[in-house]
Amino acid sequence: MKFNEQKFQLLQIGSDDTLKIPYQCNDITINKSETVRDLGVLVSEDFSFKPHIAEITDNAANFASWLLRTFSTREEDVMLLLLKTYLIPRLEYCSAAWNPHKINEIELLESVQRSFTSKIVNMEQLNYYERLAKLKLFSLQRRRERFQIIHTWKIYKKLAPNDLNLKFHNHRLGE
Repeated sequence: MKFNEQKFQLLQIGSDDTLKIPYQCNDITINKSETVRDLGVLVSEDFSFKPHIAEITDNAANFASWLLRTFSTREEDVMLLLLKTYLIPRLEYCSAAWNPHKINEIELLESVQRSFTSKIVNMEQLNYYERLAKLKLFSLQRRRERFQIIHTWKIYKKLAPNDLNLKFHNHRLGE
């Protein structure tokens, strides 16, 4: 594909609709888009990650269905290997950037792991958190929180660059 044949998209931020659609620049047409993908993450024009969360949840659920159709065994060790290898990476890719904070988004993400773990032998009668404890797993939300705490600690100990420009203050008396 030649440069002038590529499709370019423009994400317009704000409510000012002054952008003339389509925008022409040096024989290149740039169209307005409601979402833009960067590094595999969808960002909407209101800076929400709702389309991204919906897409990855749908993708992981479809892949989970494919795994369950392909593998007849429901043994714990095989199912855990499949979960950790194929589903969790799909649900967590670049999650530090799009970290969900709305309960419905968190529940949507957790629903894939909740459903998949319920198919494991001898786990059918347990609730989600009992299954996670028995399988020695964390919820996806807990994994994201743990990553944030570890990253903040690394910044504090100067083991990682302070890319977030965090400021630490010591308020303890006697130190």
